[in-house]
Amino acid sequence: MNTFMSTARNADVARGFIFEATNAVIFRINIQSQTPQTSKQFLDISRLSSMPEEEEILFFPGTIFSIDSVENETDSTWFIKLTLHNEISKHIEKLAPSFQQYIATPDIRLDLFMRTDDFNMIDRYYSILTEQTFSLENNPTTMIYIYIAFSLSNLGLYKKAIHFYETAISVGKISMNSPEFKVLYMIIGYLYFHLSEYDNAFIYYGIVLSFLTESDLLTSELYNHIGDVWNKTENEDIALSCYQEALEIANYRDTPSLPNIYQSIIGILEKKGNSEAALIYKKQAKEIDDDQYHILTSTLDHDTLLKCQSELRNNRSLTAKQRGGLLYTIGLCLLKKGEFSRALTNLLEAKNSLLKESLSWDRFARQLPTLFDNIAFLYLLLGDHLQALTMWKKSIDLRSRSYSR
Repeated sequence: MNTFMSTARNADVARGFIFEATNAVIFRINIQSQTPQTSKQFLDISRLSSMPEEEEILFFPGTIFSIDSVENETDSTWFIKLTLHNEISKHIEKLAPSFQQYIATPDIRLDLFMRTDDFNMIDRYYSILTEQTFSLENNPTTMIYIYIAFSLSNLGLYKKAIHFYETAISVGKISMNSPEFKVLYMIIGYLYFHLSEYDNAFIYYGIVLSFLTESDLLTSELYNHIGDVWNKTENEDIALSCYQEALEIANYRDTPSLPNIYQSIIGILEKKGNSEAALIYKKQAKEIDDDQYHILTSTLDHDTLLKCQSELRNNRSLTAKQRGGLLYTIGLCLLKKGEFSRALTNLLEAKNSLLKESLSWDRFARQLPTLFDNIAFLYLLLGDHLQALTMWKKSIDLRSRSYSR
């Protein structure tokens, strides 16, 4: 199993979930005796459930079941008996202490928090290459490594994230010419860029570029990333050429990095004193659809915090979406300042506000799971491990629902 699974010990409640279903399945899970030496694959979260009578049990990713029997209970209902294996996946055993070590460390670099958005980038880049969504039904072990990698990246632990991405490629036996390989190598190059290891970034970007053609839309994204490296190393003419090449390849198609490409071009042109050319690009940038997912380089500093707080306080005509966005940014700014309790309050308010909106617009569907990730991280920092686990489960559930459409 490659995701969290919610179950109920109350059989009547379980049957209520399939009431009037034309095709239904009930799983009955036999849990063998557990010992202190046995890895814990499940947790009783009934006290946190909105339905206490459900007696909810949460099973972790990597849990292994065997099928004992499959019976046709009625014309529309199947009854499947499972047995929980005592030993969880060897990969989970190996990963747990490593992940805890890095999550629990007191010196997490809060200044690096939320500078990357790996999972959404992976999904969008995969979609660009294949015109399909990145499936969470992939090899469970590979997906566990990817989940841990992007969680560490979100915390600014880029070196460790790179290690887990490379392990995912190795464990999953991902071939070099596959879309998964190209996408993960782009992400690794992106993380090396954030580590200021520019030669390594070029190496990974170059490998991906060798597998793409000039007409591939992903090549536009790649030229933008390469331009960022040149720009960071103060080779502005080469950077400008890369950004302009990225726009030309995109040919008015929306790409995840489109706002950043325009912003980078405008910044270089203004720095060179070419305000007329910069103005042309500014007009073009206004045509970007803000409801689409884009990789944004937002600044979560004190000035941003004050600006958002002022907007929230003084603007009485905010939509639920706008209010949720402001609360989200305020929460992230407070998190980076180390004010965890206030940050959590704002992120929970952001969640409530954003949930009033529809999942129909792309940016929201991608923003909400990350919001739950950040709420989980704050609960973890504040010592509430059970709430952290619950929020991570919701994050994974949201990604499973919205990305599998």
